[in-house]
Amino acid sequence: MSNSTINFALTSLCQQRSKQLLFNTPLPRNTPVSPYNGAFTKFQLDMRRKAEVLKYNNNACSTKTNNLTKAERWSQIARGNSNSQSSNFPTINLTLIDYQGNYSNITVKYPDILETIQTSKYSLDTNKNIILDINAYQIVGNSGYYYVNIITGGALNQCNNNILVPTPTSSSDVPGPVINLIDDETVPLYNYNKNINAYSYNSNIEQTKLWLYNPTSDIFLLNGKNTKILTMMVSNLVNQPSNIFTLKFPISLYVTGTNISSNVLLDPINNFYNFTGLNIGIQSINFSVNYNNNSVQFANPPIISISGSQTLPYNNGTYTVNNTQMNFDIAFQEPPTSSADYYTAKLYIGYIIISNIDLPTKPGYVYDFYLTVNSSNINFQNNNINDEINYNNNIQNTVIGCYVNSSTQIIQYNTNISVPTSRAPYIGGLTLQ
Repeated sequence: MSNSTINFALTSLCQQRSKQLLFNTPLPRNTPVSPYNGAFTKFQLDMRRKAEVLKYNNNACSTKTNNLTKAERWSQIARGNSNSQSSNFPTINLTLIDYQGNYSNITVKYPDILETIQTSKYSLDTNKNIILDINAYQIVGNSGYYYVNIITGGALNQCNNNILVPTPTSSSDVPGPVINLIDDETVPLYNYNKNINAYSYNSNIEQTKLWLYNPTSDIFLLNGKNTKILTMMVSNLVNQPSNIFTLKFPISLYVTGTNISSNVLLDPINNFYNFTGLNIGIQSINFSVNYNNNSVQFANPPIISISGSQTLPYNNGTYTVNNTQMNFDIAFQEPPTSSADYYTAKLYIGYIIISNIDLPTKPGYVYDFYLTVNSSNINFQNNNINDEINYNNNIQNTVIGCYVNSSTQIIQYNTNISVPTSRAPYIGGLTLQ
C-alpha cells in the first residue's frame, strides 16, 4: 500500500468524476468523410438531425419544434410573447480551460446567444511565428479548442423566422443536459439510414493502457508560476493499490523583450549597440501532483534530474538547479522605430526526468501534475552596469520563462539576437512510465 496520502471526501470524489469525463471519447455522429466538404460543422449537422427527429407528430408535446396549435399560438400572442420564449430558455453554464490550464466559468442567459467556433490553440504573430492563442479555450466535455463569444440580444435577432426560434430540449422531454434546439433547414441531412449501436464507448477497441494521458506540446511556464503540465487517469486494467511513476519531457529556456524605446544608446562609431554576454538560467524547480485541488503528500519526495545528470538537491519542496543557462547577445543595427519592436529567443537545454512519483492507483483516479520553474533575471557579463542601465531604461517589458514538452530542438530567434549553436541532444515527446 502506498504511503502517499490523498483526500477521499465526497466533494473530492465528485470532482474526480468531473475530471474523468475529460477522457471520454464518444463515437462520432457524422461519417468520417463528410460529403459537404467541411461547409458545415459537426454541431450543425447534429442539431439538424435532432430537430428532424422531433418533427414527428406528437399531440402530447406540440411545443417540441415550435409546431404550435392555433390555440397555443393565440395564447402566445395574447400574452405578448409570440416571438419570444424567454421563460423557456435555460441558462447555459460552461466551464472553460485557458491555454495555461486555468479553469473559469461563464453563464449565458436569454436573450444572449453563446457562439462557439472551433479553432486551433496556435496562431501567428505579426512576424508569422507560431505562438499560443490566448483567446482559444477548451470547453469541458468537448474536444479541441474554441473561440467563445456571447452575442448580446442574439436570440431576439433570430425571432423573425419562427423556425429558427431556439426551443429548449426540456420542452421535448429529451433526456440529458438542457440545450437549445434550432431547426435550420439550410443544413443538409446525411447518413440518417445507418444503424449505429448506442455504445458510450467504442466496443471494437480493446483497452490496453494502464493509465491514460494526453500530453500537450510547448506548455509555457511563466517564471515562478505554478502550471499544470499533464493530467492522467488510471484505467480499469490497473490491479495494484499503488504505482511508482517516472515522467520525462524536454524543456527550453525562453526570453523576450518588448516595447523597446528608440532611445537605446548606439555606438557612435559603428552606429549600432550590442548587449553582449547576457544570460538567464534555471535556479530551482518545484513539482507537485494534485488529486483535485489538493496536493498529494509523498512519504518520499520524487527525484528530479536534468538530461540524466546528477540528482537535483532537494530541500523542503524545492529542487536546486545548477549549470542550465542560455547565453545570448542583442544587436541593434539601427534604433527601434516603434514600441512594437521586440527581441525573443528560445533554446532547448535538455530533458527533465522526474522519478519515484509514488501514487495510489485505484481505477478511475485522476491526477494533475504541476511544475514551477524559477529562473534568474537577465545577468550582464562582467556586471556591466552601463549595459544593465541602458537595457532597463529602454526595454520596457521582459518576459522570462520555459517551455516544457518542447516540440522542437531548433533555436528560435529574430534578426536582432544571437544564441549559442551548441546544445544538448534533443529528446522529443513526453513519456509517463
